[in-house]
Amino acid sequence: MMLPSVVAAQNILWKDYYSYREITAVFASDQQVFAATKNAVFVLDNQGELVASYNTTDNLKISDISQIYYSAAHQKIILGSQNGNIALIDMPNQKITHLNDIANKTTLSAAQKKIYDL
Repeated sequence: MMLPSVVAAQNILWKDYYSYREITAVFASDQQVFAATKNAVFVLDNQGELVASYNTTDNLKISDISQIYYSAAHQKIILGSQNGNIALIDMPNQKITHLNDIANKTTLSAAQKKIYDL
């Protein structure tokens, strides 16, 4: 499945096309399903309709996503990557926060940086 995303910047219309065929992580809540690919996230309702998607055009700067979790109480999607990066997506205001402390830690090996569980 290819889903287009459109962003306007400096009066230029940008489109990107991400492959959503290779899902790397899934989290299901009572009302939605959250799925991650290597570099993007999309949210589906219980009927399978696309509710939201997040990728680099939305300022999602995380690759090799290995874990996904959704906190209904905080309305946040939490992503973990194979290289230790973590991203928090605040769904109500569409703000994305990147936490790179683990990835930047020089005393950890690559295997120790991978996010295995959220």
